[in-house]
Amino acid sequence: MRVGTTLEPYIRTLSPKHGQSTASAVTGDCNTLNLLDECKTFYIASQETTSTLLGWTIFLLAIHTDWQEEARKEVLNLFGQQNPNPDGITKLKTARMS
Repeated sequence: MRVGTTLEPYIRTLSPKHGQSTASAVTGDCNTLNLLDECKTFYIASQETTSTLLGWTIFLLAIHTDWQEEARKEVLNLFGQQNPNPDGITKLKTARMS
C-alpha cells in the first residue's frame, strides 16, 4: 500500500471545501507530497532536538561531577547490572530533578 493512497482520505477530511484543505486555501497548494515533506521536517527536527539535549546533558554532567556520581549511583541501585527499562526509568528521581 502506498503512503499517498493511505493519506488521501485524511487530506480530504481536512477540506473546508470539497477536497481543498485549509492549508491549500491559504497557500494555494497542499497535496500528498507537501504533507510528506512536512512529516519529514518534523522527524528531522526531532532528531536534532534530541541530539542537542543529549549533548547538553553530557556537557553539564561532565562539569558537575557530583551530580554525575549521584545519578550513576541511583541508576546502579535501581537497575544493578541489568539494562534500564521504561518502568524503571520513570522511577529515577535525580534524572528528573523532582
